[in-house]
Amino acid sequence: MRIRTTPLLLLGAALASGVFLAIASPPAVASASDDVVCTQQIDNKIDPASGPAGTAAVVSWNFGSPGPLVVVTWDDGVLLNGVEQRKVDDCYQGVDIVVPADAAAGAHEIVVSCAYCLVPAEYARVTFTVVPEATPSPTVTATATPTPTAAVTPTPPAPRPPNTGNGSSGEETLPGIAILGLAMLFAAGVVAGIRQIGEVDAG
Repeated sequence: MRIRTTPLLLLGAALASGVFLAIASPPAVASASDDVVCTQQIDNKIDPASGPAGTAAVVSWNFGSPGPLVVVTWDDGVLLNGVEQRKVDDCYQGVDIVVPADAAAGAHEIVVSCAYCLVPAEYARVTFTVVPEATPSPTVTATATPTPTAAVTPTPPAPRPPNTGNGSSGEETLPGIAILGLAMLFAAGVVAGIRQIGEVDAG
């Protein structure tokens, strides 16, 4: 019996082969370059994985996602909702986050999932460790200690030797000068009296 090959029969066979190959082949990871070979295993990461509160980080994953918008949770609380994911490199796509400013020190879990998918789809689950921010040590400025200045005690003048009245010191005291003056006046009076008496006798 001879089976006639028709175009419709050939088309059906081609479609069946394509469906079989699509089911049997593993899903390929999209790549922007033919030279880049991406791993087929599910991998997600965060960069950086630690830092102080307020650190900016990127959560990324290397498998396709059904929608561009994602929701990000931080310790079971919503951190970001309905944000767009972006292409990180040829094999990874991700989303930018900022660690809460009031995050306590220690490990915290971050989960990225599809924002509006009918079937919940988780893209990444990573851990970020918050470390306390280093507190700068206060700067101590050395203060020079002033050198104490010795007090200068003035030297009192040497005592003047007492006047003996013999002229050895070259100075006379006021009482001595007065007595000497009186003595000279007395001697002058005596001389004048003697002269007057002599003149009277001569007359």
